[in-house]
Amino acid sequence: MEDEGQGEPRKGAMKNQPRVGLLWLATLEYGPFVLAAVLLLLTSFADDVPSIQHLFPATKVGVYVCLTFVALFAFVLRLTDRIGSLERTVRQSLALQQDFVAAAKPPISLVPLAQAFRAAESTVGESGLVRIYAFSSRFISQHMQPRDFTVGSMCLLTSGAGPTTDSMLDMEIQLSVLYTWASRVRTGDINSLELRQYDFYPTEWYVIFDDKLMITSSYVHDVHSVGRVGTSPETFVVLPHGEGASLIRSKIESFDLLFAAAQSDFGPGKYEGCYELRDGVVKVRDLNEDAWRELSPVSQSVPVIKSSKDESSRL
Repeated sequence: MEDEGQGEPRKGAMKNQPRVGLLWLATLEYGPFVLAAVLLLLTSFADDVPSIQHLFPATKVGVYVCLTFVALFAFVLRLTDRIGSLERTVRQSLALQQDFVAAAKPPISLVPLAQAFRAAESTVGESGLVRIYAFSSRFISQHMQPRDFTVGSMCLLTSGAGPTTDSMLDMEIQLSVLYTWASRVRTGDINSLELRQYDFYPTEWYVIFDDKLMITSSYVHDVHSVGRVGTSPETFVVLPHGEGASLIRSKIESFDLLFAAAQSDFGPGKYEGCYELRDGVVKVRDLNEDAWRELSPVSQSVPVIKSSKDESSRL
């Protein structure tokens, strides 16, 4: 029984520890201000009240005034720290609010193609790495051309590898790479473009901006389109939360494996290589070589191509 009685005060003391801690923090926070106010009042009346003058001789008034300023300085430092803490709290709250807003958006939504690229422009901004898997990439390039996309590196994977390439497909890839994409390299919107090509019939296309957003859709068989590959006017926009994050990661893994295989497994592609702006002109380097060669003067002078509502829906 005595042990139990002795244990009760310890429990009470433990409960009072938070209060003691708060009291100590309050003393540290407001103590300098209270001390400064008291010292300031005492030194102000030191010459008029004999009892106060006895406590504060004239020779020591300057010392107490200095102490007052020290206390005020300590209070200002503490106040600055609290303001900084409040600022951090506000920033965390804003970040949390943005996370809630992002989570409220559906991770996968079906929208018109033009709207998808507008959404990517407003959501993504600058990208470190953009992955594009497409048939010729013509329509993708035309949708991205007039918009504000700044890309560090772009990995582009198109068809057209091997010796038996359709002439119309070859022309579409040429227009996309040597004109539209090359013009973005020339203007600095793309720092580095690496193109590899494959030799099979694709069933889908997608554009992945880092791991922030993906635009994707399926191809449809169309005998009237180049390569008999057509697309629908709507596409999926995938955001990086919930199921969308898993889908983006899956596509990135698939693309990286296919991009690595395209370096040697699908035969040579006519437009394969690395494209960069060097010495004021766009140059290309073959994948297995170190030498850079300048693109044709026509490719260097192509103006920015604006998208049109009457363009074909091919990619």
